Amino acid sequence: RKQAEQAMAESSRHLQTIIAGAPIVLYSIDRNGIFTLSEGNGITNNGGMSSNVVGQSVFDVLRDQPENLENIRRALTGEVFQTTVNIYGQFFEAYHSPMLNEAGECIGTIGVLVDITQRKQAEETVAKRAAELATVAEISIAASTVLDTRILLQSVVDLTRSRFNLYHTHIYLL
Repeated sequence: RKQAEQAMAESSRHLQTIIAGAPIVLYSIDRNGIFTLSEGNGITNNGGMSSNVVGQSVFDVLRDQPENLENIRRALTGEVFQTTVNIYGQFFEAYHSPMLNEAGECIGTIGVLVDITQRKQAEETVAKRAAELATVAEISIAASTVLDTRILLQSVVDLTRSRFNLYHTHIYLL
């Protein structure tokens, strides 16, 4: 028995080390919306959210996050699902599972948040670069098909301004 307790304690320490070092949050919420567990350091842009939310209502903690509250309500009905969420400017893959009692009734939810902020930022950068390259290609096509220099320059200015969302665009000829 003593050996089993030691193994359990060591396993618990290993889990705590993993949670503390990974960009994740593990949480559980009871059927009344009260946090019963919140572990991990995944939420760094907490928007004033307390780092220790255990004992607090999720509906108070996330009161200005209606989409996330809707996900919590779904989870508290017993639905199992995964979604991408934005919590105070950080993006997470959120995994929700019900906590069931012996009778199979949902008594809360458990979840894991995995920080994917860097991935989302990289995706946005790639999309922006792709749009910029498409604009360059469009300008090149316009430049190769227009023979009148005045019309060509005006076309390049207009396309550059509209596609890159610039207020002013000028071409200076030297």
